[in-house]
Amino acid sequence: MKKTCAIILIGSLCLECRLGAQHDDALRQAAAQEAAGNLRGAIATIETALKAGPGAESLTRRLHELNKKFYLTPADASDGETYKVKGGDTLTSIARAHDITPELIMRLNGLANDRLRRDQTLKIVRGPFDARIIKQTYTLEIRRRDATLFTYRVGLGKEDSTPAGAFTAGAKLKNPVQFDREKRTTIAFGAPDHTLGTRWITIRDQYGIHGTVEPESIGKQMSKGCIRMLNEDVEQVFDLLVPGKSKVTIVEAP
Repeated sequence: MKKTCAIILIGSLCLECRLGAQHDDALRQAAAQEAAGNLRGAIATIETALKAGPGAESLTRRLHELNKKFYLTPADASDGETYKVKGGDTLTSIARAHDITPELIMRLNGLANDRLRRDQTLKIVRGPFDARIIKQTYTLEIRRRDATLFTYRVGLGKEDSTPAGAFTAGAKLKNPVQFDREKRTTIAFGAPDHTLGTRWITIRDQYGIHGTVEPESIGKQMSKGCIRMLNEDVEQVFDLLVPGKSKVTIVEAP
């Protein structure tokens, strides 16, 4: 019996060693592909490795890093889908055709304004993107076609006041005016007592996803029920979620 257990243990360790070596090879290959500007290839390499050895934290973390870069940063248009601007096109019309936001097109192409020129080549990705907030882990996942692309840390409502459920992204605001429910007054963006940060995304009634001037509240229950994010993070989520189309799901646990 002891001999059998020893054989099983050795076999298990050997399998773990092989998977570890395969994971290391995948990480090295993905790094080389990323350095060569082939983000799509690097993502495919990590995805393939994860299928062979699911649950590897190092691979999952690397995949999230690569996805964030692919979907949120300006890059060579040849690395993704491209769109050639036609007469009459606007950022809004192009974004609508691809289920994304005009802001995301601007982000992906480093555009300073919404002016386009005929035959201009734009890097495009296809949406829609959805958000899933997991209360137990204080995380917000960005998802596309039921696959998690990457995650952010969030803060939640005091005394478990963040509502669970399925919602649709609503109105979005840049540099939002804040409404003080208790005093029934408004607080202008930039005022000393303004706490909403740089972005607001409505999810239900007075609840939303927004930035914060209190970064220490991330990972804690300190809001009045809303989902708080670091300003840099919420600006990325703002550019990803399409009002009226992107789903926002809040769950208690994974």
